[in-house]
Parts: sequence; structure tokens; C-alpha cells
Amino acid sequence: MMKQRFKFRHVNEITGTFVILVVVALVSAIVWTGYRQRWFRGTVTLRIVLPEAGAAGIRQGSQVYFLGTLVGTVFDVVVDEAGRMEAGTTIRSDFFRFVREDSSAVVKKKFGVAGDAYFEITRGQGEPLPRKDASIVCRELPGTMESAIEEVRRAALPVLEKFSAGLDTWTTLGEKLSTGADAWTKLGTNLDESRQHLDQLIARLDGIVAGVEQGKGTAGKLLTDSALADDLKTILHKGNVSMDQLQAILEDVQLAGTHLSAVSEALAIEAEDLPGLVLQTQQTLHELERLIEGVQKHWLIRKYIEQPQPNTRIPPSEVVP
Repeated sequence: MMKQRFKFRHVNEITGTFVILVVVALVSAIVWTGYRQRWFRGTVTLRIVLPEAGAAGIRQGSQVYFLGTLVGTVFDVVVDEAGRMEAGTTIRSDFFRFVREDSSAVVKKKFGVAGDAYFEITRGQGEPLPRKDASIVCRELPGTMESAIEEVRRAALPVLEKFSAGLDTWTTLGEKLSTGADAWTKLGTNLDESRQHLDQLIARLDGIVAGVEQGKGTAGKLLTDSALADDLKTILHKGNVSMDQLQAILEDVQLAGTHLSAVSEALAIEAEDLPGLVLQTQQTLHELERLIEGVQKHWLIRKYIEQPQPNTRIPPSEVVP
């Protein structure tokens, strides 16, 4: 009996320790869950005055977003004394400091034109709002359906224009491909005819080559007759020598042409003085003729020179009818 009592005397201590550990783990889980769910973060009450058009689907539990981040929820929708509807919201205190006097709220739908309604608060630049009895105004509700249709139209119109341009391009391409197919068909026909002509030409070339191999024609004789080939080599050698000589002659002619150009220039210069020289020669000959006539008439020489017979005929100009 004493042994059994000694055996279980620490059971109460062990059980108490286990219970304490379970309680600590449970409290830690609750604290961690509260931290993850932001239970211990402070919140601020913010009233949003709705437009006269109505709440537009805002109800208790609707979400409040700030710059795309979920920062609170709507806890009540009431009507004030002036008949305006107000939505009471709780906003996280760490985001509330960005909400200013010039901030506003807009009602939006999660899927643009359908889905739950929610508030989207804009960031302001004015004075900070007081933490107690803070309020902002909800702007006029946008024409959601019209805005969505306009957005869809703006997005779809360029796509439709590109699609139309693409269809035109494909149509033009199809026409070009059709024209190209006709051209390829004609080209194939022409190629077939060209192939036939080429086959005929190859057959003729085969015949010519066969004739040359048999020694027919001049080319065949050149290939088969060695003596004729040697004579042709001799003729070609002589032709090369003649071409060298002709090249030397052409060089001499070119050199002579250079000298001839110089001679021609000198003759041209001399030819400029030729008219004066001819005139002087004529004058000299005329004076020489007069001198000879004078000498012939001199009394010392006149008797040794045969005098011309006087013309007894009457000139025609002196004949009077």
C-alpha cells in the first residue's frame, strides 16, 4: 500500500503541468490568430455620406478599400435628420492617417457591372481628419453600365479596326496569291517547254560531241589529227609574234603622232605669217618685172633684145558700128 502511494504521488503535478501547457498553447494560438486577422489593431469609425441617388447596393458588411487594399467594412447604413443616407464604416487606424478632408469615396462593383458593391476611398492631400466623428462624402454614383459599355467600346474599337485591316490584308494577300498561282502555272508551263528545248539542245550537243570524237569536222580533225594540231600551234605562235610586232609598230605610230602634233603646231604658227610673205613676194616680183622691162628698153641693151611685133589689129572696143 505504501509502495502504490509512492508510485502515484506525482500524478497531480504532472497533470497540472500538462494542463498549463495546453492553456499556454491555446492562448498562443488565439494571439497568433488575432494577429493574423488584425484583431488587435486599432480601428477608427468613419462616416461616409451617400449621394441622393441612394446607397447603390451598399449594405452592412460591404467592404471598404483604400488604394486597392481592404482596410475596413460597413457596420451600418442609416438616414440622418436631413434625409441623407450615411454608411458607418470602421477603418484600420494605420490607413486612416492617409484619409484627409479632401478625400472622397466612390461606390464600385466587384465585376464592373455586377457583383457586391464596395467603397473605394481616394487618398487626399488636405488636413488630417479627426479620429472622432470623422466623415467624408461619397461622390455621385458613376453610370456604371454606361462607363463599362464605353470602356468596352474603347477597348473593342481598336481591335475591330485591326481585325478589319487584317481582313483587308488577307483579302489583298489572297488576290496576290491567286495572281501568283496563275503566274506560277504559266511559269511551270514555260519551264516545261524550256525543259523540252533543253533536252533537244542536249541531244544535239551529244551528237556534236560524238562527231568530234569520231574526227568529223574541223574540231574533230584537230582532236584526232596530230599534224593539223601542230600546224595550228605553229600558226598561233606566228600570230603571237605578229601581234608583238604590231604592238611595237603601234607604239612607234603613237610616238610619231606625238611629234606630228608638235610639227602641226609649228606649221600653224608659220602659216599665220604666210599671207604677209606671199604679199611681199608678189610685190617683189612686180618690181622685178618693172625692172626687167626698164632694162629691156635701155638703149644699150634694147638692140640685143627681140622687140615684140606691134599689134596692128584694132581692139574690139574701138570698133564703131
